[in-house]
Amino acid sequence: PDLPDLTLSTAEQDGLKNFIRSGKGFVCLHISTCLPKAWPDYHEITGGGWITGTSFHPPYGEFTVHVSAPGHPGVRGVSDFKTPDELYMGLALTADNDVFITADAAEGTHPWGPERQPKHMPGGTFPLGWTRRYGDGKVFVLLLGHDGRSFQTPAFQQLVLNGVDWATAPSA
Repeated sequence: PDLPDLTLSTAEQDGLKNFIRSGKGFVCLHISTCLPKAWPDYHEITGGGWITGTSFHPPYGEFTVHVSAPGHPGVRGVSDFKTPDELYMGLALTADNDVFITADAAEGTHPWGPERQPKHMPGGTFPLGWTRRYGDGKVFVLLLGHDGRSFQTPAFQQLVLNGVDWATAPSA
């Protein structure tokens, strides 16, 4: 079946940028940070994220999410937790993101891409959630949330609620 074209027009892109810049909030979950081909400056809003053809992740599975900034409003009521999800790697990231959760992964080789070819994936600590300012607006990014199983994790649910609360609260 043919998929609909979901590309935002230039006017729609400008409308979203102006909406956020004016002091509104924007919440991005999971793949919503993916850089659209027709909108190369989208990552200026999100602070980075997935780049098709560059980014990758180990196979879907359970891992531990670490609260890396305990005082951050995004993690209110949340401590380290396990969740089934995808651990994104190879992302575009800007230096001014306020990262509040991360996860660690061991170096390894995993099947990747349409042909499931072996791909080396680095070990390290990877950001999974951050906030940032865009103009007078607030942007909340949570890379978790691949599917219904990950949505059932209570800590994930709390992170989403915290993000909505933070992004929509009037700035001080």
